[in-house]
Amino acid sequence: MGQVSRVVSGNDTSKPSKSLACVETYAVTLGNSEFYVPEGQQFSPRKTVEVSTVLNGMVRNDCGEPLRSVTIHINVLGDDGKRGEGSVTVSELGPGEAKPFSKAWMGRVASYEIGRIQ
Repeated sequence: MGQVSRVVSGNDTSKPSKSLACVETYAVTLGNSEFYVPEGQQFSPRKTVEVSTVLNGMVRNDCGEPLRSVTIHINVLGDDGKRGEGSVTVSELGPGEAKPFSKAWMGRVASYEIGRIQ
């Protein structure tokens, strides 16, 4: 959870790229966590509890060939109406293999959407 995504304005300036249609995500859940420690403050006493939301899920390679890595782009909507985005990369997926993935955001996430998978 050391790489927590920050909430952004929603302006996406990234280049569009082709999505891997043969890679499936499933069993995706959102859970609140009070255990996020901001980067650089691991050894400092916590003054306040900061709530973060952790998205956990599984990714499976149904492509029929090994993949070096899979990057899952995720769009989220906070309970305050702010939009955010982030990505998580899963390394080396063999044909038919599934692996877990996890991504955290500061604040409370109300909903998510799996964007493109590369």
